[in-house]
Amino acid sequence: MDPYYDSETYVSHATPKLIDAIRRHYTFPLRKRRIQHWNTKSEQTFLDIGCGNGAFVQYMSEAGWHAQGTETSTAMLDHCVQRGIDVIDHNNIDSLPASSFSAVTIWHVLEHVEDMHETMEHIYRLLVPGGICYIALPNTAAAGADMYGSLWFAHQVPLHRYHFTPETFSQLAEKHNFLLKKTYVHDLDTYYCCLYTEHGKLRALPKALLLHALSLLNRNRASSHSFILQKPEA
Repeated sequence: MDPYYDSETYVSHATPKLIDAIRRHYTFPLRKRRIQHWNTKSEQTFLDIGCGNGAFVQYMSEAGWHAQGTETSTAMLDHCVQRGIDVIDHNNIDSLPASSFSAVTIWHVLEHVEDMHETMEHIYRLLVPGGICYIALPNTAAAGADMYGSLWFAHQVPLHRYHFTPETFSQLAEKHNFLLKKTYVHDLDTYYCCLYTEHGKLRALPKALLLHALSLLNRNRASSHSFILQKPEA
């Protein structure tokens, strides 16, 4: 699947300027605030697993964190090198020292990996005791999944190897000895998923409004959630 990820048409790489602006001025600041809120460590060492073009790594670095990323796409790795962003090939993640990060993010990545258990083990190894992982995932129990079925963008068959609900992810976290501290709902992802499922057509808007309303009635039906996990103190 590497050629697909390296394609310029892969949506995580080919995002419109509007979405890039939303990320820079809303999503990234919100993500940083939540990381800082839950980070109880004096260290500000940060790793973004599957960092794509490195934009959030750069954002955290500019905010004063010692920030690194990992990425599998050769095109994105080259892009990061050219921009001076500290990113390594994800295949070399074992080279990073154990207990070296107070915060790790993995943003809509776990559903793509070959082995989710190995990835969870990497996160646990890399976090300092008491460190946090902030992870975002699409929700296969979302109202949008029912509306669109196999066409729903967040299913991304065959790139999404795993599908999660809040309940199944909490079970996975517990299996790997993490403490689940907080679950957040991502309302904007309802519009994002509809927009891409409908290939940018305006007909996506009324459907997104309906799905958003349904998710407000039942938060377990939202398009995606994010989770704060903590590695227990030694």
